Amino acid sequence: MLKQRNSRDANASRLSHLLTELAKKISNSLGDPGERATEVPGLMLYRRTAPTVPNPSTYEPSLLVIAQGRIRVDLGQASYVFGQSRFLVTSLELPVMSQVITASEKAPYLAFFLKLDMSTVRDILNTEEVHIPEASSGACAMATGETTVELVNSCSRMMDLLDAPRDISFFSKLIQREIIYRLLQGSQGARLRAIATFETKCHRVAIGQLVPDCRKQALELSSHSVIEDDLIVLTNALLVILRAASRFPAERYAGPEKRHF
Repeated sequence: MLKQRNSRDANASRLSHLLTELAKKISNSLGDPGERATEVPGLMLYRRTAPTVPNPSTYEPSLLVIAQGRIRVDLGQASYVFGQSRFLVTSLELPVMSQVITASEKAPYLAFFLKLDMSTVRDILNTEEVHIPEASSGACAMATGETTVELVNSCSRMMDLLDAPRDISFFSKLIQREIIYRLLQGSQGARLRAIATFETKCHRVAIGQLVPDCRKQALELSSHSVIEDDLIVLTNALLVILRAASRFPAERYAGPEKRHF
């Protein structure tokens, strides 16, 4: 028992140290309050020195890790309020309201936002042996999970690429693959797998079978959501169908501005 407690304490200390390091790297990269689209594909950094008003935005399939501060994200009737101890993973493109609720000049809100490559998710599922825990209750397309040493370590090493531009094209893909692997192993892995495999099925079946089949699966996913009347998941599923069937570019279906506090 004592050995287990010491191990937990050591892990918590290591996590706190890594989060402090990640916060410093984000702060040094940004300097002034604002946001930065980095040279690493899909990586955005955020710094706020005061709480913000609720902001309508779109969350793409992504990972949001808070190195410092707290944020509230509202999806329909569901609210996610979290800080350093939890991360947010989004598996579909979703309209949300986001608001930084804890930030100051001395302790600014610092966030690491990484767009997830769903083709990489599918590739890992097809080529690697990944132990994926059973899904828990809650909204299927967006959920929080416990921040771990392994996940933050991966994010911190991705930040290091900003100081080595020549390494970005090679190592960013490897580190994103590692991050996705960590997510699949965590409590939200089943949700990420469900969305990735769901999109694959939608692309494979014939157009005549596509709409009813995808609609059925979207409704099944929605039945596990805390949002009873919201058709967010179904709407995004139908967008997948339209894009696959007509080959229209994604920009034709652009929603609210993609900002992620």
